[in-house]
Amino acid sequence: MVWCRHHPIPLLACPPADRLVNQKTLLDIGLRFSTYVYMTTVSGSLRKTTHPLAASEPGTGVRPSAVPRPLIRVRPLPRPEIGFSPSSPYVLRFWTQAIGAAPTEELLRLCTAGKRRRQVLRPKFLNVLVESGVVEMRKGAIHAPFPVPALPDHLVQRLRRSERAVHDRWITLVRRRAQTAARRAS
Repeated sequence: MVWCRHHPIPLLACPPADRLVNQKTLLDIGLRFSTYVYMTTVSGSLRKTTHPLAASEPGTGVRPSAVPRPLIRVRPLPRPEIGFSPSSPYVLRFWTQAIGAAPTEELLRLCTAGKRRRQVLRPKFLNVLVESGVVEMRKGAIHAPFPVPALPDHLVQRLRRSERAVHDRWITLVRRRAQTAARRAS
């Protein structure tokens, strides 16, 4: 018998020979159902129906996290003018504030994969990274920078005013160090 979760009454008689009544059977006989309907067999064992989004029948919807992500090639972009190591406090502080923790983690993974010319699973936040301008999609491959570039101006505007001031001081200091190193090298 099929029992309602909220009412202790059977909704319909179970088919013979220990067969389970599934949601398709309920639809065939025109009975409305909810995902809270439990199934029982003739032997009396109780089982909850599967959620429609997790169902494996053809034609049913599948939640996005259940779909396997394809492998995508990662290629390096030209070296940025100002770059930071993936483990730099700059990356953790400013990139995380600008685009979020999960996209930043994927950016670091892409930067390392681009340096090594490896394949990675398609990032879940690829759209965020492409819209921010830090990675590019060309010919079915992701092009990622190494080292991690400084925040573009449109992302700096997302920071709080006090953080923008700290960011500007940080970038000024890095540019001075780069100029000093260039003078010493020449």
